[in-house]
Amino acid sequence: MTDLAVPTPAVPRDSWRRRLALSLSGVRLPLRRRILLTFALGSFALSAFLAGATYGFTKSALMRQRDRAAIRQATANAKDLEVQLNANPTITQISEWLLGLDSRGAVCFRGEWLAAAAQFGRTAIPESLNERVISTAQPARMIWTVQDERVIEVGVPLPDYGAAYFEFVSLSEVESTLSNVGGHCSPPVS
Repeated sequence: MTDLAVPTPAVPRDSWRRRLALSLSGVRLPLRRRILLTFALGSFALSAFLAGATYGFTKSALMRQRDRAAIRQATANAKDLEVQLNANPTITQISEWLLGLDSRGAVCFRGEWLAAAAQFGRTAIPESLNERVISTAQPARMIWTVQDERVIEVGVPLPDYGAAYFEFVSLSEVESTLSNVGGHCSPPVS
């Protein structure tokens, strides 16, 4: 029997293919390269962790800030509504007051619902939020989706007048900011 020798292509001694073949075949890399590789992988892992942590803290801070602003605005508008209700207004006057606001609000006044915009009326308020604010007369807030838009809904009861004020604050700016920040953390897609 004769063995046929298969000629192997000559690979230069210091080529990258040879180094890759040797590193994958179980031959240990020199100490200097192992240390360099360890530092490179450690740096990558640390930067990925810090990017994720920064994104998480940014998201938390933006949401907290928007939540506080929504509660502050809804409370101020509810106090203004309370002043309006002291004058014993008609439903038309309350509707005009709602339309004069810079924000999206809804009022439940003696069982009748009024809204500045149709999509932010009674049907846009979750039953649990409605029950808590109207039935138990406790202020409450909830993040909810109204016609494909995420909003913070804040409800403030006005039990002395048989009324409740609800305000809808959009989260689109926060989501846009987070997508811009998140987009810059990932590599560009071509």
